[in-house]
Amino acid sequence: MSNLSLDPYTDHLTSVRAFCNRAVQSNQLGLITNENSGGQPPHGPLVDFDSYGDEDVLPPGDLIGPASFSLDVDDQIVRVTVMIGICTQNDLNSDRLNKAISALLKRLLPTKKIPVLRATDGEEIGTMAVGQSVRVLPVSGVQNRNMKFIAVELHSTVTLDLSNES
Repeated sequence: MSNLSLDPYTDHLTSVRAFCNRAVQSNQLGLITNENSGGQPPHGPLVDFDSYGDEDVLPPGDLIGPASFSLDVDDQIVRVTVMIGICTQNDLNSDRLNKAISALLKRLLPTKKIPVLRATDGEEIGTMAVGQSVRVLPVSGVQNRNMKFIAVELHSTVTLDLSNES
């Protein structure tokens, strides 16, 4: 396993998305996916919340995904700051949301590890360790949707190619 990344932004974002997919596939979040609802095309629960503005309509069903993804490089040290959000639809008293956030938080406690995958081929090239400060943000939402986000800082073991070649 080579831990060299030629595309650190895409590799780390892909890895956060894969982490969200694995969380859903574990069936521990209790999300209700809506594979085909209201004549809309089928979709899974993964969504990039940054792709939707405040006025945009999210796909139907319960959703999970990254928001406010940022990547910092200091010399060869890569640090990712991201919020991972869960959005439930038609969830009276936020019961599903609270269960899902609780299960997700267990996967994002300090020192837990997330594999870093090369975006082009899915090869594992390192890990990201969850930093010491993890924050569950207050609930928000609109139109029969409840949302919560967990904010984390991730410290990567991936090495960057700092050569002058493009």
